Amino acid sequence: VPWLVKGVIPLTGVGVIYGKSTGGKSYLVMDLAAKLWRGQPWFGVKIPEPKATVIFAYEGADFAGLRLDALQRAAGGERPAIIVVPAGRMTAAGLKSLVPQLRGIDAYCQAIFGLSIGLVVIDTVSAAGLAEKEDKADDVAPAVKAVQEFAGTVGAFGLLVHHPNKAGDDMRGSGVWFNNADAVLRLDVTEGHPVGTLAAEKIKDGQPRELGAFMLESMTLGMDDDGDPVTACVVVSAEKPSRRTADGTKHFDKFVRAFEDVAAKRGAIVEEKPIAPISEVEAEFKGAVAHLYKASNGVSQTWKRCFDYAVAGKVIVPVRGERNSYALTQAAYAPEDPNAIG
Repeated sequence: VPWLVKGVIPLTGVGVIYGKSTGGKSYLVMDLAAKLWRGQPWFGVKIPEPKATVIFAYEGADFAGLRLDALQRAAGGERPAIIVVPAGRMTAAGLKSLVPQLRGIDAYCQAIFGLSIGLVVIDTVSAAGLAEKEDKADDVAPAVKAVQEFAGTVGAFGLLVHHPNKAGDDMRGSGVWFNNADAVLRLDVTEGHPVGTLAAEKIKDGQPRELGAFMLESMTLGMDDDGDPVTACVVVSAEKPSRRTADGTKHFDKFVRAFEDVAAKRGAIVEEKPIAPISEVEAEFKGAVAHLYKASNGVSQTWKRCFDYAVAGKVIVPVRGERNSYALTQAAYAPEDPNAIG
């Protein structure tokens, strides 16, 4: 598979990046665009070939200039190969009317930067209005296809910036956004914690993976007429937050309850520790959270995050002589765990 970002984003196709409104999605997109321009690794992942980026800003266009200025300053004054186009709402069919403009921008990037466009960004799904109803599959499927074809006219990858559902634990709207995408990137930010994490929830011809942790670093660009600083943020690498504070442990309380329920049904208590076969805990847990997700893969990924967290934090430990059975330890109720059961 030819890659835009090796093993994460294909060279062509369509994908989605989603996360909380204030989590930094647009900054991450800008950071990806900057790394594509430089041909530098993104979250440690290789960029096979430098590319330019065009962002159709259906919202936040007023701030995009400041973000570009910050990237330019971080790059030592050199202008990044990133073009931002303010745009208004339109239908999926109407996106075709922008093809001549996109081709013109591609020609411009090749002439000025010596780079063809590799990434076409639609920011955001809701502001663009490409799907009349985001939760209706018959509206979403043509919208996803239209973005793929639109970006494909210049041999680029189309990336949609999207929001999570109200619970914040899955993508908003129809499961078609996920199912029809070649790549899905999820941004997780814990409220009050400066460090966010980015994961590839879906990769065409690849396995989901965590990409890494980041922070938004403020940069002063100048002063306004009132003498107040004009600032913008850039993405910087950060130490990964502890598993006890990471948003990836969402629904961990349900994991603990599922374990307790299975152990109670079996009457399995050893040295005051609940004991249960992990397969039965998995079934109990998935049944408890299934209604929160539109697609089964979301349930499976949440289970994996909780299970991995439990093993790494020694919340559960293997039981000797009991194949695939675990014991629940007191670490499940540690007070510093935001998901602990009181």
